[in-house]
Amino acid sequence: MGEPKKKMHYAWKVLIGLCFLGVGGFPLIFNLVGVYMVPVSTAMGMDMGSFAMFLTIEAVVALFVIPIGGRLFKTKHVSLVMTAGIICCVIGVLGFTMASQPWHMYVIGAILGLGCPFIFGLPQTVLIGNWFGKKYQGRMMSICMACLVASPIFWAPIFTMILNTFGYHVTYIINAALIAILCLPWAIFVFRRAPEDMGMEPYGVNEEAGGKSALEEENDLKVGITPGAAMKTLPFWAILLAACLICFAMGYQNYSVLLAGSYLPSLGEAGAAMFGATMISTFSIGSLCATFLFGFLLDKGWFKQTFVLFLALFVIGMVCWFTLHNEIGLLVGAFCLGTHNGLATVGFPLALRRLFGGKHYSVTYSYVNMCSSTVGGFSSSILGFIFAAVGGIQGMLVFGIGLAIVIAICALIGVSFIGKIPWPEDSKAAEA
Repeated sequence: MGEPKKKMHYAWKVLIGLCFLGVGGFPLIFNLVGVYMVPVSTAMGMDMGSFAMFLTIEAVVALFVIPIGGRLFKTKHVSLVMTAGIICCVIGVLGFTMASQPWHMYVIGAILGLGCPFIFGLPQTVLIGNWFGKKYQGRMMSICMACLVASPIFWAPIFTMILNTFGYHVTYIINAALIAILCLPWAIFVFRRAPEDMGMEPYGVNEEAGGKSALEEENDLKVGITPGAAMKTLPFWAILLAACLICFAMGYQNYSVLLAGSYLPSLGEAGAAMFGATMISTFSIGSLCATFLFGFLLDKGWFKQTFVLFLALFVIGMVCWFTLHNEIGLLVGAFCLGTHNGLATVGFPLALRRLFGGKHYSVTYSYVNMCSSTVGGFSSSILGFIFAAVGGIQGMLVFGIGLAIVIAICALIGVSFIGKIPWPEDSKAAEA
């Protein structure tokens, strides 16, 4: 008789669910703002600034919710809190169908701020780390984050077509329904905090491969230091600063049209706008490639080398924009700068887990995520002030080169401490 067929590990269901969350969560809320902004604000009879206020309110509310979410993800109620978060997002999107006054945007932003931390950031980093052994965490994180990065490529044209055909009321209803259909079933029926809650071990943890020590090495969910202890170390603040600054640097992509117009005046206004859009697409391609590749390289054991490579690409991108004032230079720079997404969504979250362990990871990561998200939310406006203060695009790019160098130094300081910070639980395990 043949051997019994091996059952698929539950971790794969979690990964598939996170991919659906990446496609139907964050992108269907925030990556469609550009599609809705002009036609919807015009139809509502309000200016674009008033319409966009929901983004500011969402960021402020999420600032307070993220640390709470980090603690909730340590409990066994992950399914419940994620379901509640998704429902908040669905209600928030449906709110646009009834909005007509600027204050309605504040209410919508507040509702979205309550829900969004439970569909982006915390679920991907925490659940991947809990359900997969260390040697698989990088590539699995890359896969689910790549779904998030790639999905706007098809959502934007689809919703533009629906908006032009049916108007914004019907479009927002379809938008909310898709979020519910793509995300809710996984939150209700699949997502669970950790394998131990179901009497399992993380995928890739095999006791037969090397005994108990190998098992403990791969399953870091029971070891690590507290957030308070982590905050007393240099690498925590180095990674925090690097993560905040890399999110701030994302704002440079919003100045692609300005760059094209400044460096390629022969294109004219319409041509510069079109080339700027091409730069943004190139930026997105770089982001997708980096997000997908970063984790696979980490899982090969090349943790520090991978950081050096992607940090170098980031610096090179800024230098290209500063020195090469032609089409090729701008596109190469856009691609290299787009690779920052690998650092932001895969590199820094996993670095924190390698530095401080998985036991208190959701709380530790929530503090970093809270700060970096807040800084990123103000990047475009601050860069606008810098542009005005330094008198042109060149000065802003000099600032960007300096920023990239500081990010590289902080990140390399942080990852250099991996394996050097003692985890008290390790000694307890050894004594046992």
